Formats: sequence, structure tokens, C-alpha cells
Amino acid sequence: MKGGEMIEEKKEELRQLLEEATADLEIQPRFTHPPLPSIDMHKYKWYLQEAWTSYSPNCAWFLRQFKLETNKDTKSKLLEFIGVELDSFICEDRILLSTFIVLSGLGNGVTLNEFLEKLLKIAIFGGIEEGVSAFERCTAKDASVSFEFIALLEGITLEAEVEVFKGIRLVPLPSSGIVEDLPLCLGSLSPTDNSRFFRKTLLTIEYSISPLFSKPYIQTNTDVKNTADEYHKLRKNFGVEVKGGKFPEYANTVFTVFHQKFCQALSLACNSGIKYAMDWNFLAEDELLNINPTHARSVGWYPGPFGAPIKVGDTQIEEAKRLYKILVDTTSNTTSKIGKKLQIALNRWIQSKTNRNDVDKMIDLGVAFESIYLPKNNTDQLAFQFRLRASWHLGKNKAERRKLIDEFDAIYTLRSQAVHNGELSPTVKIRKRNQNNPGESVPTSEFLPRAQELCRASIIKILKDGEFPDDAYWKDLILGEETM
Repeated sequence: MKGGEMIEEKKEELRQLLEEATADLEIQPRFTHPPLPSIDMHKYKWYLQEAWTSYSPNCAWFLRQFKLETNKDTKSKLLEFIGVELDSFICEDRILLSTFIVLSGLGNGVTLNEFLEKLLKIAIFGGIEEGVSAFERCTAKDASVSFEFIALLEGITLEAEVEVFKGIRLVPLPSSGIVEDLPLCLGSLSPTDNSRFFRKTLLTIEYSISPLFSKPYIQTNTDVKNTADEYHKLRKNFGVEVKGGKFPEYANTVFTVFHQKFCQALSLACNSGIKYAMDWNFLAEDELLNINPTHARSVGWYPGPFGAPIKVGDTQIEEAKRLYKILVDTTSNTTSKIGKKLQIALNRWIQSKTNRNDVDKMIDLGVAFESIYLPKNNTDQLAFQFRLRASWHLGKNKAERRKLIDEFDAIYTLRSQAVHNGELSPTVKIRKRNQNNPGESVPTSEFLPRAQELCRASIIKILKDGEFPDDAYWKDLILGEETM
């Protein structure tokens, strides 16, 4: 690549070649089975505009059935022009785009024919000048290309779009049920069940990649085992940054755990189970470097919490940001004992909020509580240790701890029923430690939310204190306080 902007003579040369090519284009079927008739330029342009400017997976599919062909002389001149301008990034008639290796993980690049066909589509879609500008941007010094990482969230709803950090947004999806109302970033997914996207929320992170190209790695029969290493080296050639700003924990890689950590923080802030069900990368169709479509990766379809999703406002967003920073700090701090240990409790608590079955909820809560309050290798007096430690950890005074010790006793009873019997009693007894009122029975279905709230309170207290309770912590806490 020559570096810097294209000189006017070169732009004029490309302009003339694109005019010749588009004037002589034939739209031919790409596949022979099933055979499709050729279509004219007017119809092709209509499908192209529908696919690129609105949610239209059918139009996108239709376009993939056809290829663009122009006369051999013009095509040869265009390929030569591209080859000269981008010579340092071409190997064996292939060119490696930054988007190809970063978004797909593949390192063998795309053919010059594919690159040319995309350039012709842009010229058809936006006009010859747009085609020239698209190519000129590829030759500019320090050029970058933008894309969005998108995660589809379950469990929350918003009134309006919210900027979480600069370049990072929560975007509500419409409830209209009209496919055309869905945002353009869903157009490339071709979902079979459009209803799964309505009334949901997107978490979007806007990135930029630079440089735009790299020399492609061509695999040979003798170096198959080295291919993964070579792809990894290629990936390091590109810088990926959050466009417009940075946020805590970002480490110059698109494969960030931001969405996972932020979903955890948002779950705690909203007292709801929030998970992401799909993620994918979105690159605008009229970008010259968008040649191979990026498909969504399903990470498990979660039905969300029972009942309506939680409506999120500014207060919850600010609390989620605060908790997110603590989560990231404790995870990235190698001396902190909180990170990995707390993940067990946090993941299980969220799971209990999304499970519909009460037995499963209780098993999840049991694992969460035990990961916090029970020692690893000690199997003696577990029930006693559990209710004693938990009540001392959360209770601020004797009265609170007396109440909590009874509630944690009931939690351990339900946990044992769930694990050993696979079912829960319809009611659970909460002892009052009073001779005149030995206890009351509470419907288990009503007590479960209280158990979930106690688990959430335990997690938040650990984050707030910056300390995971270990054996030394329990000795200091109990010996330094009044007796029960």
C-alpha cells in the first residue's frame, strides 16, 4: 500500500473503471441448484438497498444467490488496480482483512474477486463516488474500521437507550411485534423465531480495529500443526479499542468479559437474574471490509425470570456501574481472594433467579451459600456452622442475628430437602426462640424470595467489604462480638 490518501489521478482512474464495470454488469445465479433466472440491475439494486438499510433477512438471503460479472477486460483492470494499491497485503491472490481475522478467527483472508465484488456492490448501493471513497479509506494512513459487539440480554427492559460508559450502550428492542421495527444489527442473523427478539435488551460495545490489512498466512500441507499459532500471531497484528473511550478492565481484545461481568453487576443492582442469550459482531454492510457475514453465537437460550422483566432506571444503572468496578477490581487483583470464590455464589444466585423450578432454585441457593459460609474440608456440624456464620456475617446486632439464625436454619432445611428428596415441603418452619411462640409455618414459595435476598445481601457485603470470609475472619468476628 502506498500510504496516505489516493492522489486525484488514481481516484479518477478508479472512478472510470467502476463506471465501466457497473454499466456492463450482469447479475448471474451463483448456484445451479436450484436454478434461478438472472435479474436486471434495477431489481438487484432494490434488493441491495432493502438488505442494507432495513431489517430484511429474506433480501440478504436472495442477494447471496447471485454474483456480479462484468467484461473480462474491465475486471482485469480493476483487479490490477487493487493489486497495485494494496500490493503489500496480497499473497497468492488473497488479501487479509482485519475484520476477517478479528471477527471470524480465520487467517487465510479473502480472494481479490470477493474484495472486488464488495466494491462493486458499494458502487451500486451508494453510487460511484461512494465506491471511490470506500476504497480511498482503505489506503488512508492510520485508517480504522468500526464494528459493534452485541449481546442479547434477558430479564430487563428499558424505556429508552442508556449510555453505560462511552461507546457502551443498553438498547431496548421494540414490543411492536413488527419485524421491520427491529434494528439493522439483527438483519444478518436470519432468525427463525423473530419473537425471541422483541421486548428484550441489547448490550452494545462499539469498537474500532486498526490497521485494516495484514499479509495473509497461507497454510501448506507441511505446516498444518502450526496453523493455530500463525493465526494467533496474525491476531496480534491488529489493535482493537473501544471507540470513543475506554472502560475499566479493557485489555485491548475484542474477546472481553465485560458483558459477563456487567450482567452480574446489573443482576445484583436490579435484584433479578440477567443473562445474555446470544452475542455477535455487527459491521455495517456498506463497509468495504465486510465481506464474510458474521453469525451469532448462541450461549444458551434462557427464558428469563418468572414473570415480567425488570424495568431498569438510572438508579440501577449507576449501582451496576459501581458493582461492576468492584467485580473487575477483585477479579484482576491477583492478591484478592474474592474473585474466583465469589463467582460460584454469584453465578448460582443468578441461576436461582432464572430457574422456574423451586427445587432447582433451592439447590442453586444451597451451593451459593455453602461456597460462602462453609469450610472446604470440614464436614462436622455443617448446619450449625452455616446458620451461625451467616447470621453473624449479616446481622448488625443480637436481635438481627437471632432472627437471621432462624431463617438460615430454615434455608439449610430446604436445601437438604431439595438435594436428598428432590422436592420441598409446602411450608417451612421459622423458629422464634420464644416459649410462648415456638415458631410459625411460612409457605415455601413465599420464603424462597427471602432466601434469595439473603444470598444477594451476602454477596454485596463481600464486595463492599472487599474481603471474602475465611477461617481467620470467622474467629475474629465471633470472638470480637457479644454472644448470641
